Amino acid sequence: MKNIDIVKIICKELGKPESLITYVTDRKGHDMRYAIDPTKIHNELGWLPETKFADGIKKTIQWYLDNKEWWETIISGRVSELLRKNVRQPLRRAVFMKLFVTGVAGQLGHDVMNELNKRGYEGVGSDPCPRSIAGIQDGTAVTTMPYVSVDITNASAVEKAITEAGVDGVVHCAAWTAVDAAEDEDKQEIVRKVNVLGTENIAKVCKKLGIKMMYLSTDYVFDGQGTTPWEPDCKAYKPLNVYGQTKLDGELAVYNNVDKFFIIRIAWVFGKNGKNFIKTMLNVAKTHDTLKVVDDQIGTPTYTYDLARLMIDMILTDKYGYYHATNEGGYISWYDFTKEIFRQAVELGHTEYAEDKVTVLPVTTAEYGVSKAARPFNSPSEQKKLVENGFTPLPTWQDALARYLKGNRILIHKTKRSQFQNQLTAIFFISQNPEALLTPGFHRFLFTFFCLFSLERV
Repeated sequence: MKNIDIVKIICKELGKPESLITYVTDRKGHDMRYAIDPTKIHNELGWLPETKFADGIKKTIQWYLDNKEWWETIISGRVSELLRKNVRQPLRRAVFMKLFVTGVAGQLGHDVMNELNKRGYEGVGSDPCPRSIAGIQDGTAVTTMPYVSVDITNASAVEKAITEAGVDGVVHCAAWTAVDAAEDEDKQEIVRKVNVLGTENIAKVCKKLGIKMMYLSTDYVFDGQGTTPWEPDCKAYKPLNVYGQTKLDGELAVYNNVDKFFIIRIAWVFGKNGKNFIKTMLNVAKTHDTLKVVDDQIGTPTYTYDLARLMIDMILTDKYGYYHATNEGGYISWYDFTKEIFRQAVELGHTEYAEDKVTVLPVTTAEYGVSKAARPFNSPSEQKKLVENGFTPLPTWQDALARYLKGNRILIHKTKRSQFQNQLTAIFFISQNPEALLTPGFHRFLFTFFCLFSLERV
């Protein structure tokens, strides 16, 4: 059975003329045949379908007709309302999540919101600035999802925003992250207000409402001495700079106020929304043929796209506590990172970053001698706690870098194509196996057509 035959059946069952059907040019490279041979299950197990596809789809359409309130609620966007009214609390939390996300103008908050949308959860983004300048307007889900402009240093404003949002938890990504600027005496008060007072305000609201809180911290809470990776539950705190101290005080504010908390320490963060080390190196190399990069500070990068997925996996659980989360792939220096950035850029065709065009020289932190804030030399973090609690560690930083440099376009294209292929394969399988009509994938396919052809305007 062809796709057009399925559409014609739907039109007929809904009493709609086939003249409503329009045709578009098929995309290049589209496979024309997805049929599979189901005879093995009959030959070896003696199984035969009891219902033909044409009969099964008619029954499914009738179900939609009999449950109009259900799909009208979906179309109207009142899904959360339906769930909150009709689903028991334990089950609701397993299938539905609504989160308040701070710092959506930054790298991580941007990706967290998109990850929520990708999974069918709700997110309310926030930042002090107007929505129009809250991060890059890249057309992704975050740019149209609910947004609240709120100053987290204002306790009453924080309580009002989170309470009215009606969320199940808060993901607190917002922070003052300009490490060197934080050392300036005229900046230290605002740094503490944002990183400590703002965090405390959020923590107190989460405690009052009995909801979860996820706080993003940093390897800078430690002094970076020694050679062994830092354990997530280590309490040997010794920040070397103002930024590290305020992030530690933020951790303590969460720990002292919230029962259901996740504190995740990250390092060397990069994402597409905002400034990061990768962008800096690529830009500087356009105007300089020689770069000096420190090679005595050791750690691992963190790609916000990968981290966002782990964060949502984590907050859906009750496995609270301290965690370290950076990309796998081994510990490196900033010099090592720079060399790999340029190597991969060349592989992508950007020969202006080749070794004969740009020379990268390793130097010590002392030789570099520019930073106001002291940096930890040893930032590797122990991440076995993730595995022990059933979470999947982040991919290697080399792989993350490759996806970042490609802009994720290749990966996304393949993913979308694969999902579409799977849906079509399922349709042809259903023609021989009508029980598959119960699968969510086919219901999404059928629901799309049902809504399109059932609206009054057609």
